[in-house]
Amino acid sequence: MSNITKVCRSCKQEKSISEFYEKRGYKDGHENWCKNCRKSWRAGYESQNKEKILAQDSSRKLKKNYGISLDEYDRLLEKQNGVCASCGKPPNGRRLHVDHDHRTGAVRGLLCSGCNVALGAVNDNPSVLERLINYITKKNG
Repeated sequence: MSNITKVCRSCKQEKSISEFYEKRGYKDGHENWCKNCRKSWRAGYESQNKEKILAQDSSRKLKKNYGISLDEYDRLLEKQNGVCASCGKPPNGRRLHVDHDHRTGAVRGLLCSGCNVALGAVNDNPSVLERLINYITKKNG
């Protein structure tokens, strides 16, 4: 264990260097706040900024996974009148899923969880969907 110590800028206590997260760019290679103070600050920040953090996270995921921005998602949602492109139901407090062609990556629309799962279960295969339609519409007899 190291004998090196550092004073936390937040709580002003002298602590072992192991009580500080490593961070490049600092003279000693460690942050200026101890781990406990950093965790407390982060918890408070996250509780006060939930919507901002969710928007940033959503924006990163949309760009990475589908190549669209949050603004493009919002425009698509507006074009669909805020409902699922397939069944027409509203999103029920959650974001609609981005539906895309798995071969080309092209975004097709926004779907509710149920429609997204159903489409995934049939692997986007129209003939399976047709057989399902025939199955549920045939008369018992």
